[in-house]
Amino acid sequence: MAKTNKVEIGISGEYYAAARLSAMGYKVSLALGNTKDFDLFVANGGKSKMVQVKTTEGPKAEWVVPMFAEANPNLVFVFVNLNPRKECTCPCFHIAPSKTVKKQLDDKDAAYIAKRQKQGNPVKKGIKGVSRFSDNEGKYLEKWHFLGL
Repeated sequence: MAKTNKVEIGISGEYYAAARLSAMGYKVSLALGNTKDFDLFVANGGKSKMVQVKTTEGPKAEWVVPMFAEANPNLVFVFVNLNPRKECTCPCFHIAPSKTVKKQLDDKDAAYIAKRQKQGNPVKKGIKGVSRFSDNEGKYLEKWHFLGL
């Protein structure tokens, strides 16, 4: 298979997530273009959620997420791994509420700052970059109930 770039990987994840949600009976709309807040709008029975899709490929269940991710009760993250194992070419999905994602990123950020300060390397306040959300234990694997729909 030809090497894909990051944009193609991200778009693939959005379409895989939309297809899976549609197959589960949800109404799904893709946000075309580079929408900052969400990638999919998902509805079911009068309820709706915004979904942010993050995609990776490879054996690690880790995804790059901007540190400014918000804890919004109407936002859910769907993390897609396109190639979790060499013997399986099917994507797998990890679903987490934005509150959970934000807490993990904030905890990692605090640990990084503490480590830098302990080493005598100060960190400028207010600088937010990117971090990685991870689910190597599989706590969020196929946990579609976190959509709350």
